[in-house]
Amino acid sequence: HLLSWLGVEIDLEAMREWWVRWLDWLWTSKNGLDERAAKNNHGSNYDVHVLAVAAYVGTMSVAADVCSVAAHARLDVQVGKNGTLPLEDSRTKSQGYHAYDTRALLALVGACHKLFVMSESFRKGVNFPGDNANFLYLLHTI
Repeated sequence: HLLSWLGVEIDLEAMREWWVRWLDWLWTSKNGLDERAAKNNHGSNYDVHVLAVAAYVGTMSVAADVCSVAAHARLDVQVGKNGTLPLEDSRTKSQGYHAYDTRALLALVGACHKLFVMSESFRKGVNFPGDNANFLYLLHTI
């Protein structure tokens, strides 16, 4: 283990158990549920974080749940017909929020693709209106 050469002893099972409890808190607490329900970058980044933790601890049912609703809950809701992120437009310094949310959406689609080889149901879950077809195509081909 990387830390062992520094003389740091860690209990890997205890560390994994901490992450399991963290995932449970994210998935069931009021704060976690509020972030999951957020329709802007908060929700996108919540999904990415939960997906990473779920994959690390092997709770693939949670990872599958995140990926199965991502197309509608994130892409359909957040990406406008012209390819913009209208929920981020009204925020101060919206350019930064656009970048932050775009990064999260790309990470989410990429992780779901790597974990579940992007199922047809995920691809069909997103509408491809003419004006934002290129942006959505990019999201779906990562």
